Amino acid sequence: MTNGVLITEEVINTLVIPYCEKVQVTMDGGRKAHNERRICKDGSGTYDTLLGVLTLLTDAKRDVELRLNVDRENANTFTDLFRDLIDLGLQDMGVTVAWIHPPDADRFSEGCPGHAEKCFSREEMADFEDQINMQMDELGIPRGNPTISSHNPCTFDREDIYLVDPYLDLYKCWEFIGQKDKKVGYIAEEGETVFTYEYYEQLSRNPLEYKECRDCTYLPMCAGGCAAQAYLENGTYHSSPCRKHKYALHKHVDRYMELFMQ
Repeated sequence: MTNGVLITEEVINTLVIPYCEKVQVTMDGGRKAHNERRICKDGSGTYDTLLGVLTLLTDAKRDVELRLNVDRENANTFTDLFRDLIDLGLQDMGVTVAWIHPPDADRFSEGCPGHAEKCFSREEMADFEDQINMQMDELGIPRGNPTISSHNPCTFDREDIYLVDPYLDLYKCWEFIGQKDKKVGYIAEEGETVFTYEYYEQLSRNPLEYKECRDCTYLPMCAGGCAAQAYLENGTYHSSPCRKHKYALHKHVDRYMELFMQ
């Protein structure tokens, strides 16, 4: 996943094509909304830059996913983005809707509490995601997995995905970056990957071991829920931060279940 602004044709040829099967780029709304949030050092917006990046990645035949960061203030601006994607012939890339969880906003950063009021509640987000998915269907834009209705695949659960910090330490979840006791390994000077005990502790998480998950109808969709939330709420990855109620909020939950059971 990347904010995308440094991706050029040279970067694609030397880094993306040889090593990346899929690239996820994030955007924060239509042109005006995005450019008010995602700015360069000189204050200029990055909207058109990212549309150019999406074009380059598509031309390079990469699997591109566009992730939309949504809150109350930009939720009504994505129609403009969808139209721009269609005009550029980029409507076939997968689009997923992402949201900032209000309970998390004041937990992970001192700068976040002031923004928590801008976040959708779970009920509001469920309704919004249904609306935006129908809008994408009408415009012929394919969508990725429903964000609020699915957990996997997640970086925490997969053996082939890592997050690398500036010190070459490896993490399985962006919620834990910078917390050295949560790093799962590091990249040595010789380029070798060295794993810690934490790697095995995290990768051994198995929702089938939790009775509330094992007997739950929604297990195929949530896969035991977010491991980071489980740790923060229960002090261990080997538990479930059950969010069963959020799936029932969706008008199209039956369709989602059918999708995941195929």
